Amino acid sequence: MLFKGIAAAGGVATGKALIWADSRFVQPPALSPEDIQGELDRFEAAIRQTRQQLEALHQKLEKEVGRKEAEVFTAHLLFLEDPALVGRVRQEAANQRKKIEAVLPEVIRELAGKLAAVNDPYLQARAADVEDVGRRLLRALAVADGAVLTSGWDELASSVEPRVVVAGDLGPSETVEMPREKVLALATARGGPNSHMAILARAMGIPAVVGAGEEILEAVGSHDEIIVDGDAGLVIVRPGAEELREYRQKARAAGDAAHRRAASGLERLEAVTLDGRRVDLAVNIAGASEAKAAAASGGAAGVGLFRTEFLYLGKESPPGEEEQFKVYRRVVELMAPHRVIIRTLDVGGDKAISYLGISREENPFLGWRGIRFCLEQPALFKTQLRAILRAGSFGKVGLMFPMVTAVEEVRRGKALVREAITELRAQDVPFDEEVEIGAMVETPAAAVIADVLAAEVDFLSIGTNDLTQYVTAADRGNGKVAALADHFHPAVLRLIRGVVEAAHRAGIWVGMCGEMAGDVMATPLLLGLGLDELSMALPAVLPVKQAIRATNFRQAQELAGAVPGLGTAAEVRRLLAGRQH
Repeated sequence: MLFKGIAAAGGVATGKALIWADSRFVQPPALSPEDIQGELDRFEAAIRQTRQQLEALHQKLEKEVGRKEAEVFTAHLLFLEDPALVGRVRQEAANQRKKIEAVLPEVIRELAGKLAAVNDPYLQARAADVEDVGRRLLRALAVADGAVLTSGWDELASSVEPRVVVAGDLGPSETVEMPREKVLALATARGGPNSHMAILARAMGIPAVVGAGEEILEAVGSHDEIIVDGDAGLVIVRPGAEELREYRQKARAAGDAAHRRAASGLERLEAVTLDGRRVDLAVNIAGASEAKAAAASGGAAGVGLFRTEFLYLGKESPPGEEEQFKVYRRVVELMAPHRVIIRTLDVGGDKAISYLGISREENPFLGWRGIRFCLEQPALFKTQLRAILRAGSFGKVGLMFPMVTAVEEVRRGKALVREAITELRAQDVPFDEEVEIGAMVETPAAAVIADVLAAEVDFLSIGTNDLTQYVTAADRGNGKVAALADHFHPAVLRLIRGVVEAAHRAGIWVGMCGEMAGDVMATPLLLGLGLDELSMALPAVLPVKQAIRATNFRQAQELAGAVPGLGTAAEVRRLLAGRQH
C-alpha cells in the first residue's frame, strides 16, 4: 500500500512500524472560587518544570547534534513567555473557574490554528511547536498530580529492535527524546518540510516523510513491515519481497553517500559545476537565530529569503521601525559580507492579524495579501522599508515585493521606497543608497509578464510553492489534491524557463526561493534552466552543493532542453532519475 507524502528528510529505511500514541488525559472538573489561586500556582510550577525540561533538551541536542540544531527549542522557550499562550491560559482559567487542563488545550488549538492558517510553510510549521509545548505542559500538570502516563516513547524504549515511527504529528521535543538507536525513520500524517521535527530529522540523519494523510494511521498496524523513502516522499506499507529487497539496497547506498559527504569538507567549497558554472547558494530564514546558524555552518553564501512575518505575529500592535531595524541589522551583520534579501511583509487574507484590520476571507489564496495589502497601508509599509534601508548601511541588502501580479504594484512599491529614502535623507539617518529591489514571481501573471517586471527591478526571485499551487489549481495543503501540486509539472517548468530568459535578456539575475530550490533531484534541471541563485532551508545546502559540483553545466542545459517535450511531471521525474543512475 503506497502513500505519497512530502519528503522531509532524505534517506531510505525499512523496518517494523511503531504507532506513536500520545499520552491521554482525563477532563478535569470545574473549580470553586477559592481554588483559583492554587490552580494558577500549579500552572506556574508546570511552566517552570517544562522550561527546565526544554533547557535540558537544548543542552542534549547541542552536545549530540550541534548548536544550530539546538536553536529549535528557542521558539519553545519563547512560547512559555508568550502572553498569547500563558497569559491567555491564566486569564481564561480565572474567568471561567476551570482547571488548567480544561483551558490549555483550547488556547493551544486557537494559537496553533492561527499559525497553521498562514500561507507560509515556515510559519505553518510553528503550529507544531505550539502544540508540542502544550503537550509538555499537560504532562507536567498530570505528573505533578501523580498520574501514570503512557505514550509512544515507552513502547519505543522497550522495543528490542529499531522501529519506523508512524504518528499523526510529532513535536521537536518528542523527536529529540526518542532513543536515536531505536528509530529507523519517521512518517507522519500531518506536518510540513519546514517543521522543527523535519529540521531535526534532517540534522539527526533520520529519513522522514510528512503529510502522508490521515489514512496512513488506519492502514498501518503495529509491527507491519514499512518502507520510508525520504528522498521521494513515499511510504510503502506491507511491501512485496522484491520491493523490500530493492529498498534495502537503496538504504545501504544512501548511507555510504552520506558518509562521504560528511568527510568531504564540502561547506568550505564553492557551488561550482565541473565545467566552471558558479551558482549562489543561499538560505531561507525567519530570524536572527537561523542567520546565526547559517553563518556558523559556512555552507551558504547569503540569505535569499528573509521572512519578516514573525515580527508581526503574536503581538497586540505592529513592530516599530527601531524594533525591526535591530532585527534586520543583526541578520545583515551576521551574514556579512554576503547579501541578505528581505521579503517585505507578506500578510493578509489567510493571515488574520486583528490589529491590522485583517479578517478571514472565503478564498484567502486569491485575496488581500502580500504587496496588495502593503500598498493600501503606506504608513505601515514605509516603517518596514525605512528599517530595511537603514539595515543596509551595515552590509549588503536587497528587498523584494511578494505576490506581485501587475507591474503597477512594483512601480507603486518603488515609489514608497523613494519616499522612505527622502525621509531618511532629510533626517540625516544612514541608509543604503544602492539597495537592490526585486519582485517575487509566485503567480502565473507575474511569470507571464516577467519581461515587463524585469525592466523595473534589479532581480527576480521565483517562489515555486505558490507558483506551483496556482498553476496546477491544487492546494498543496489539501491531501486530496496535494499530489497534483508538483513543481515538476511541465507547465511550471515552462514558466520558470520563461522567467529566467526574461531576466537575463534584461541583464538582471534571477533566483529561486521555493521548496524546489532545495530538491536535489531538481538541481541539474535548475542549473540547465539558468538560475543564478538557489535559496533553501539550511539542511539542504550541502546536498545541493554536492549535486552542483558533480554536474556538468553543458549537460544540464541539454537536460533542460529535453523537458519541454515531456507531458507529465512523472515523465520529468523519470528523466531526472535516469540521469542520476
